[in-house]
Amino acid sequence: MSQKRIYMTVPRGLYGKGGIERQCQYIRAAWPETVPDLALVPLVTRGDRGHLVWPWVYAGACARLFYACAVRRDVGVLHLNAAVRASLWRKVGLALIARAFRVPTVVHLHGGGFDNAFAKQHPVGQRLTRWLFRQSALCIVLGQYWGDYITRTFDLDPKRVTILMNAVPTPPRSRTPDFTARPQQILFLGEVGERKGVHILVQALGQLRERTDWHCTIAGNGPLEVYQKQAEALGIADRIRFLGWQSPEQTEALLGAADVLVLPSFSENLPMAVLEGLAYGLVVISTPVGAIPEVVQDGVNGLLVPVGDAGAPAGAFAQALDNPERARQLGAAAVETFRERLSLTPYCQKLGELYRQVMQRHG
Repeated sequence: MSQKRIYMTVPRGLYGKGGIERQCQYIRAAWPETVPDLALVPLVTRGDRGHLVWPWVYAGACARLFYACAVRRDVGVLHLNAAVRASLWRKVGLALIARAFRVPTVVHLHGGGFDNAFAKQHPVGQRLTRWLFRQSALCIVLGQYWGDYITRTFDLDPKRVTILMNAVPTPPRSRTPDFTARPQQILFLGEVGERKGVHILVQALGQLRERTDWHCTIAGNGPLEVYQKQAEALGIADRIRFLGWQSPEQTEALLGAADVLVLPSFSENLPMAVLEGLAYGLVVISTPVGAIPEVVQDGVNGLLVPVGDAGAPAGAFAQALDNPERARQLGAAAVETFRERLSLTPYCQKLGELYRQVMQRHG
């Protein structure tokens, strides 16, 4: 029999455009050194080429998993990274294959707004979602909020739910933001759209149009032209740079040049951008949605602002701009939070231990 391997679903592939993909990319890079006794195999379930192609990608993933279970017989654990809607349904099909061969599954909930999306699901979709979580050997969530939610909603044994917050690598070069420099560099990383509150961000920056001590970079995939027009109407287009999706190397450069990281989202789970902002010692300004309040404490290691209120992030920006020493304190506390709770090596070690426990129970 072949050595057991961990098959981990990566919706768009390791270099796809999404937070799950970036987290998996980080895990994959650190895995050989941190967990050398377990092989990690990415399983692409959607691809990054649109709606016409993903069914074929998914069919290939099902075939690959079936072959691994039936012929190679090397699947120790099937790790299902799940978000909302179609992402969950694709995972149901893979879970059925695993179940047929008595392979334990780990369901890892990533999707922001999962609670709202589940409430709006058709009853059939809700039953499938409930089955997916209840059949799993272990459920991993990104914070206490989500642990309480799925335990209550799906009537799970709390012992089968584990909190494992996302993690990011240590920045490759040491850099302390200079909060006395002008202009200060404000950075947004993520999907450019309403769920992430980009329209609120642009409105907030519009309230600072009379100030000349800031520039902003908005980086991510989405309808950039919509927000470019909004910025033009507010008279601040010359101080906002709109970029598309950025590679890991480009993201690293943006974080290394930034002073403030902003994410005024309406719904989240635990976004990678916030963790990366903490790791780089930036002033993190975010809304208190999902598990974000479990890592960002208002006034301690970042600033939390109400959802949908453009005046609040505008005030937070002004606070960071007008008080460099206060900004420095927030940035220093952010780095400490990263080192104590969000570093990638301990994350991988804990994940490896969870896999071993699951395989031991189902061996």
